[in-house]
Amino acid sequence: GNRKIEVKELSLIGIISHNLKTLMRDKSITMTRLQKETGVPLTTISRILSDENLNPTVASLAPIARFFNISIDELLSTHCKFN
Repeated sequence: GNRKIEVKELSLIGIISHNLKTLMRDKSITMTRLQKETGVPLTTISRILSDENLNPTVASLAPIARFFNISIDELLSTHCKFN
């Protein structure tokens, strides 16, 4: 469904997952390419995208944010509009 999600329902990883999916889709970036460009392991990226990684570290979020030219805060934001 495409129901509106209340912010309080979203876990932090859910927010990161949603933002990362949006960024990857908008810029046509595959998981493999993201892994190659950031050095973040494919398993970590896949866990973030599937909401499984309950505690992604700054070490894995920083290169991803840098790759997309955004701040970690933006990656964690529920109201961020990416260009």
